[in-house]
Amino acid sequence: MSGGTSRAPELSGVSHDEIDRIVAGSHHDPHSVLGAHQSPAGTVVRALRPLAASVAVVLPDGRRFPMTHVHQGVFEVTLPVSEIPDYRMGGGLPAPAGDQ
Repeated sequence: MSGGTSRAPELSGVSHDEIDRIVAGSHHDPHSVLGAHQSPAGTVVRALRPLAASVAVVLPDGRRFPMTHVHQGVFEVTLPVSEIPDYRMGGGLPAPAGDQ
């Protein structure tokens, strides 16, 4: 690729521009993007963790689902469940100095 910046793929129909507005604090409804939302593929969970090296969704039964970094500290995963479950966020620790 010459002459451009490499960008991660846009997932679940959320554009990088929309994420940029969330990060900038100018999005009119950030909770329409962040958090858990039902989709045809399952339940999509997105979180803003700008300093995180990795993030996972943890379900009450202990199952962990690693999230993919989408753009600007927004992570996403699609859970193989039809209903929005009780969940917690795991990980989210900053990357060690020198790894950034």
